[in-house]
Amino acid sequence: MTASLISIDRQHPDLYQCFVTAGTRLHHSDFGQANLATCLQNAALKMPEGNGMVEIIYRHIHMGTHMIEEIVNDAERIAKQIGERYARLTNADPVHF
Repeated sequence: MTASLISIDRQHPDLYQCFVTAGTRLHHSDFGQANLATCLQNAALKMPEGNGMVEIIYRHIHMGTHMIEEIVNDAERIAKQIGERYARLTNADPVHF
């Protein structure tokens, strides 16, 4: 099984970009999502078949590994956790989810 990754960058307060990779192959990219939760959910829905878990990188910081089903069904909670964790690690203001 190939390791999968969702990498998300915040371009502006209401503008996110994400990349879905499987191994070294770019599987999907998206630009223009208005919030972190929507970005996460859309990325999870674009994962290659056969992947059950995915690592999440937010603004170049590893935020954990989650089951894809959990991201699809509970993206808002996971986005909130990521925003809070990022804020604690960087002393930044929490992001809008």
